[in-house]
Amino acid sequence: METLPPLPTGYENIMEITKTIEVEVESNGQRYKFIFAANLEVTFDEQTNEIVIECKEEQIDNIY
Repeated sequence: METLPPLPTGYENIMEITKTIEVEVESNGQRYKFIFAANLEVTFDEQTNEIVIECKEEQIDNIY
């Protein structure tokens, strides 16, 4: 499990997280590499005590 950046405090109520994950899979003697990239925006609403996570952009590339 990974550690996320610290939670924003006070006036900082929006945090952006960009993450890239690489996965290699072997099937029938072939090796495939997949790269997942996601850009998340996390909004903290202090009045309603809600956390909203929205995926702003995602991309999947496969490399043989």
